[in-house]
Amino acid sequence: SIQVETARPLFASRMRDDYDLRIDMYKAGLGELKDKGYRAILAFIVDQDQLEDFRIAAAMLGMDGDDYFYIFPEDSLHLLNFELGEQEVSFLAGSAFFARLDGFHLRGTDDPFLRAWNDIDSDWKQRLDTVSPFHIDSDNFFQTTAPTRGSSLIYDSVMSLGIAACQLQKTTTGKAEEKPAQPQGPPRETTTQAQRPQRETISSLLSKLSFYGASGPLSFDKDIRDMVGMYSGVYNARNINGRLETVLTSTFDGSRGGSWHTRPGETFVYKGNNTFPPAFDLVVKHQNFLSMPVRAFGVTLYGLVTLLACVFFISVAWMKNDATIKAAQPAYSMLLCVACFVTVQSILPLSLDERITKNESVLDASCEAAPWLFF
Repeated sequence: SIQVETARPLFASRMRDDYDLRIDMYKAGLGELKDKGYRAILAFIVDQDQLEDFRIAAAMLGMDGDDYFYIFPEDSLHLLNFELGEQEVSFLAGSAFFARLDGFHLRGTDDPFLRAWNDIDSDWKQRLDTVSPFHIDSDNFFQTTAPTRGSSLIYDSVMSLGIAACQLQKTTTGKAEEKPAQPQGPPRETTTQAQRPQRETISSLLSKLSFYGASGPLSFDKDIRDMVGMYSGVYNARNINGRLETVLTSTFDGSRGGSWHTRPGETFVYKGNNTFPPAFDLVVKHQNFLSMPVRAFGVTLYGLVTLLACVFFISVAWMKNDATIKAAQPAYSMLLCVACFVTVQSILPLSLDERITKNESVLDASCEAAPWLFF
């Protein structure tokens, strides 16, 4: 089981002109996760500047070692195309990148879509040039260039809409029948709206659609949001001679009842070239924070004792000439009231902890004030 914790929002992308502020924001988010004991961290990083700031903040907090595991979504995968420095390569090595896969990523040259892509000759290329706004200069472009990630999904999306549109056209076209003349006599029964057959729509036809497309078996679930049969994969980032390379180690078949499978001959390599994961158990630090009932009880006693000390001090000062007060030694009684007042003030600094404030200067001052007030 996985417990998910969200760190405070990081707005470093909006603060590109303030380096220190960007680093502080990343440190705040990472520090919050570190304090709570999390070691597996999902990071949404979309550009190289964010990656560098994120790496620096993690290093300053000691979160770049072998005992931390970083996971990046598909939107971060393009970062591996940049020229990364030695420190960035070392930081990303051993991390995981999740991405959706095309069929040709799994089947290679056996994939029908990839074979059709490679079979596009110069004649077909000229036809494409006549309808496409992008001109392809090389005659062997489709033989030397691999399809972009998501190409088969885009192809199947277009084909799905095209097939559904054709089916819709078949159900709505045809010769209009001439209306027969209305017979004389009593009016005939009319068909209500509920009795009329419901017209097909693109959405309803898509829900019934099922075919083997470029991305594999394709159908849609009932709410038309997710395609059944989607493939996903985990890319393992590895440091190979100072360069960051990715290896597809695990795949997931999105068909109903699908599951994750490790690819034959592949093993996920973590930081430090370890083939076993770090301890992902949540490291819970028992800070011995005061519970809210205890804190409320202490503040209540603080208010009560402070009030009584002030009342008794004023009463003794007001009636110091009374025989009973003189017998009780007014000066000593007033000194006891002052002592009670000062001592009870220690409850306030003792009740402050990280649940109340994150300001270190305030916490330090409260710790230093407590013994002086109490003793």
